Amino acid sequence: MNEGVFDLPEVGLVDKTTHFFSATLPDESDIALLITRRPLEAGSDLLEMVRRYVEAEAKKLRAYRLLEEREATWAGLPAIDISTRYRNEDTMAYQRHVHMASGGVWLIVAGTSVLERRDACDEAIERVLTTLELRDK
Repeated sequence: MNEGVFDLPEVGLVDKTTHFFSATLPDESDIALLITRRPLEAGSDLLEMVRRYVEAEAKKLRAYRLLEEREATWAGLPAIDISTRYRNEDTMAYQRHVHMASGGVWLIVAGTSVLERRDACDEAIERVLTTLELRDK
């Protein structure tokens, strides 16, 4: 990790590192960025995994709706770029999540904001993605 190094016990641990960033925008709304890594499931392709992910989100989030699904290329990798909205307490939330596979790892870059600040969320995600440089592809 950035702050130091350590040894892990040899018990089959799987790296599911998550990086979470948040900020308050000038209009007092919040924006969050989340970068997650998970192992790719054996025998599944990325599209299958993303579809299961979207189905699981639809079951747990109120008023969930898929706004857009598109194929893209980020950091030289094929990606699946998803935009959704859902009810979060008394507001509608917007989430954009981009899924990529790299070296046996499923990378998810996600941003969340109130639906009205969708533009700021998209700008933040695109800033991350246009500057992303992967060490191993």
